[in-house]
Amino acid sequence: MAAWCANTHESLAMLLRTGSAGSNTACDHVRVLSEAIAQIPGTFRAKIWIRIDGAGATHDLVEHMQGLNTTRRTVRFTVGWKITETDESAIAKLPADAWQAAVRQDGKVHPHAQIAE
Repeated sequence: MAAWCANTHESLAMLLRTGSAGSNTACDHVRVLSEAIAQIPGTFRAKIWIRIDGAGATHDLVEHMQGLNTTRRTVRFTVGWKITETDESAIAKLPADAWQAAVRQDGKVHPHAQIAE
């Protein structure tokens, strides 16, 4: 696992894991993220944008990132992956009643987005 600073292209943190390590191991993601943030000089930690691929799509990691917000620091994040034709086909098969309103980080309903499990 690796964390990079997008605007400087610097490596911030890495964790070598066994080949059998789970992709959705939240404790490993939290560890690398914490180490990466610690590498950012304090004056640049007031606003942080975190981008993680689909392996980071766990409730534990999302809750951890939400908890990083303080009165002195704003943290925004995105967790995702590239949607393939297989994904699009599966999404198209979902019945209309499977969808519900998406909720933003602040708890308000997003006016233009829906989600489905």
